[in-house]
Amino acid sequence: MSDYSPQVNKQYSRDNLADQIITPLKNDGKDIDNLTRADLSTFDEFHIGGVVESRNLVSKIPDFNADCKVLDVGSGLGGLARTLADEFGCTVVGLDLTVEYVNVATKLTELVGLSDKVSFKQGNALDMPFEDNSFDVVWTQFAGMNIEDKQKLYAQCHRVLKDGGYLAFHEVMAGAKADLIFPVFWADTDEVNFLQPPETIQAILSDVGFEQVA
Repeated sequence: MSDYSPQVNKQYSRDNLADQIITPLKNDGKDIDNLTRADLSTFDEFHIGGVVESRNLVSKIPDFNADCKVLDVGSGLGGLARTLADEFGCTVVGLDLTVEYVNVATKLTELVGLSDKVSFKQGNALDMPFEDNSFDVVWTQFAGMNIEDKQKLYAQCHRVLKDGGYLAFHEVMAGAKADLIFPVFWADTDEVNFLQPPETIQAILSDVGFEQVA
């Protein structure tokens, strides 16, 4: 499999992204030195369903509480990580391949005062820079569609989870219609489009050691 990380970075990177976010907030009269998560709500979780769907996913994880240490794979601008830390009190580490996203996520987290609970790291989900048995929950929303090697992705998720930990994911998957009309929101071309049908994902998850809870 080829290294398609340059294409992923090209797909998601934007020059001066932090300024593109902060300047409109200033223009809307937001106090940049005292930002809240609500101030970021129009863009903070830009996956399908937004924060409502994230809360729904939390409800499916047994014993999710403030003691949980969570890894957010494909953390983007960090909205989900901030939601989990702010609303549920847990500690969250975000991992993303796109350098600009990691930088902006870190900045926004500082501005809303959640840096004590949330941090971000640039890295590849196929070679996660974390020790075995490090997290209570591995979480990923709308990241897997850009990752070709699903077997390795979910094996890495399993590796960094503690015994009895949970993988929570919310994902675009392939349906009955095989061909996509590009661009779609996760890919301008088929270079970084790696959808698989649900039954394939379920088989891979079982193969690497997961058992379905919900």
